Amino acid sequence: MDLENRAALDKQADECGARHFYTNGVILSGCEKSLYINALCSWRPPADDLSAAPKLEWTEPNFRRRLSQLTKMTVQVVHDLLAECGAGLAGKKEPPVILSGSEKSAGAEALDKQAASTGAISDAADKNAAALKNTKLVFASMRGELEREFKINKTLIQDGEILPAPFSLSTFNAAIAQATIALGLKGGYSAVYPSHAPAATAAAFRECILAAAAPILCGEETEIIFVYADENIPDYYKAAFFPNDSRGKTESEKDGGVQRQQDVQNNPLAFAALLSSQKAADSVELNLKNLPENPEDFLKL
Repeated sequence: MDLENRAALDKQADECGARHFYTNGVILSGCEKSLYINALCSWRPPADDLSAAPKLEWTEPNFRRRLSQLTKMTVQVVHDLLAECGAGLAGKKEPPVILSGSEKSAGAEALDKQAASTGAISDAADKNAAALKNTKLVFASMRGELEREFKINKTLIQDGEILPAPFSLSTFNAAIAQATIALGLKGGYSAVYPSHAPAATAAAFRECILAAAAPILCGEETEIIFVYADENIPDYYKAAFFPNDSRGKTESEKDGGVQRQQDVQNNPLAFAALLSSQKAADSVELNLKNLPENPEDFLKL
């Protein structure tokens, strides 16, 4: 963005009392727009088995057998979010009508009304589910397909070639793409790779949230499904991530004279959040000036 256009947007934002935010030189501005989390689902492996993954028993065996922990967690949380949002509306039904002998005629009319009401709720639930399946998704990961990429690099070194199938499942958008295939989603998706290296800084995660929120803040979308996932760090990578402590801890690193703090944690987990410009009954409002610095803090909102 050139300086002239940037100054013009700044002026426009100031004139309407807007809050504006910068991420990689892009201005997210909106006239006091609010952002809410209307639904949230997460999955993480047990502490005694960090390499465990969801079973995905509702998918075809040939589909799930090739998937990594990262992709399986991604598919699971998106599935759970869609199920929760759909069930929340469909579960609201009118109480049954109890008839007495003297109220036969009135009762019949009441039953007709109840059937119509239940049908309307069912139709509304179907429309809600259809709308969610056409909602855009934004996927973010700090590390991506670590284990699969290691195996591909090892094969490349040893055999001098890369097989197409493993490579196609190692790309950064592979996890969210498999979720859309498994669930028949048609809204499209974006995969966000944090620009700050190493990608475990607070600024990196905040940028992921802003990237997901941007279509809502600029008025192009009313809802976005924000998906985050990171898998277990394999043993052969732990020396790189945790040079002083295999469990991971806060470290200081100098890079080009700039001091940078990293809080690298091996916490494999995934979540899917429905971000919206519209407040719902159980919504949590996101403070855009004080966004969570890591996935754990996001889940505490």
